[in-house]
Formats: sequence, structure tokens, C-alpha cells
Amino acid sequence: MFSPQHLRSLALCPAYAALRAHRPKAGPHSRERHAPVSVSEMYQGQWTPLVPRAQWLAVQRLLSAPERKTCRPGRGKHLLSLIARCGRCEGGLAVTYRGGYPRYFCRAKGCVLIPQAEVDQIAEQVMLAYLARPEVIDTLRAGEHDGDRELAMLRDALATVRARHDELAEAVAAGRLSVALAARSEPAILAEIQRLEKQEKQLATPSALRGLIEPGADVARRWASAPMSTRREIARLLLTPQLIGELRITPSLTPGQRVAAEQRIQWWRG
Repeated sequence: MFSPQHLRSLALCPAYAALRAHRPKAGPHSRERHAPVSVSEMYQGQWTPLVPRAQWLAVQRLLSAPERKTCRPGRGKHLLSLIARCGRCEGGLAVTYRGGYPRYFCRAKGCVLIPQAEVDQIAEQVMLAYLARPEVIDTLRAGEHDGDRELAMLRDALATVRARHDELAEAVAAGRLSVALAARSEPAILAEIQRLEKQEKQLATPSALRGLIEPGADVARRWASAPMSTRREIARLLLTPQLIGELRITPSLTPGQRVAAEQRIQWWRG
């Protein structure tokens, strides 16, 4: 039976990701031998990895994080909460029951207030119409096997750059690196992370959608039987500037006067 310490050592071992660690001062009984490996200490091995590098780095970040979360986050109950945004301040929308029925409101500054049911209905109609379009169906199915290797390589690269950024912050916090020197290095790292994240999202969206719902003429039937967690993930993928557009709600031009949701919804595409 494995002990927690043994399992931790196995999870942190770079060999499983086809990586070699160069630690000249870490002997066979040294504590450093079982400590998390920094990116600067890793080299590509010549064997087939058992796990993708991105997955291994994600586990290493989790196990070495000072704040280890042990509780599960709450689940979203509403289709567009923290997905739809305010058309004035771009703040996220949440749901309030003040007034006796659910309404979306701007959490940041209270700019907007609108019935949830009306917005959800319109969003559902737009998303289902998009998933039923022949060209979208063809694109999703054509990419069923294409690009998987490219996506895996991209995620490995992204995980590596994120690890470098974490190490930079840790070096400053420990006093091994000056703030001034870190400030010169960080912008380039953050720009690279942003570039890779954008590429990852573009490559991952089709495969992620295929795993959540099968597009087609009868997609509405599958949507009706899907749990709210799945619907929210689909909305998170589709309601982006790259696809349908980010759903934003504009404030009512006449305070106190009811304006149809169709007139207040914007599909922001940047």
C-alpha cells in the first residue's frame, strides 16, 4: 500500500513526462530529490512519456502551491451567471431574486438589471441555431482527429511558460531575484502566455464542444436533456468574441421603463 509521501514522490517524478532533472547536489537520500523540479532543471528525455508534459506540470503546480484547496467550489445554477457581461462597465452578471423573480444584474457597479428568463431564452435560441448550422457541423466533425497532436504540444509549451512565471514570482518572494530585474523579465513571459492561451482556446474549442454536445439539426433535444453544468460550459465556449460573440447587456435608456431584452443584448466581437 502506498503512503501519501510515496504517491507525492511519484506524482513529482519528471521521468513520467519524459523529462530529466539535473540536480548535482541532490544525493539519493537528500530531501531535494523529492522536492518539486524547476523548469530550469529539466531537460527533454529520449523516451516516450507516460503522461503529457502539461498534465505533469499542472500536478506539480498543484502539489507545490502554498494554498492547497481541499473543498470543492460551488456549482453554477444559472446559465449565464459570470458568463454574460455588462455592456457599460464589462463587469460580470450574477442573479438576484430581489423583486420576487430571478434577474441578472451587474455585480461590479449595478449598471443593469434584466429578467433572467428572457435573456436565457434568447441565448439558448442563438446557441442552438449556431450548433445546427451545416458549416459548423462540418467544421466540428472534420476536426475530430485533426489538430490533437498540435493541441497537446501547445499545452505543453503553455504549461512550461506558466511554470517559468511562477518560478519568477517565487524567486522575488524568496529574495533570490530583485523586483527590478523581475519587472524586466515578466512582460515578455506574460505576453507569451497570452499568445499561447489564445491559440489554445482556438484549437481546443471544437474538441471541447464535441465532448459536451453533438451538433446537428436535433441539437435542441440533446440540449434539453443536458444538465446545467454542461449547458454553462457550452455557453462559456460559444459566447466568445471568436465565435458567436460575448453576450453583453446594455442599461435601459429610460430608467424604470421596461425595454425588451432583444433590444438590450449585444453580441460583442471585439
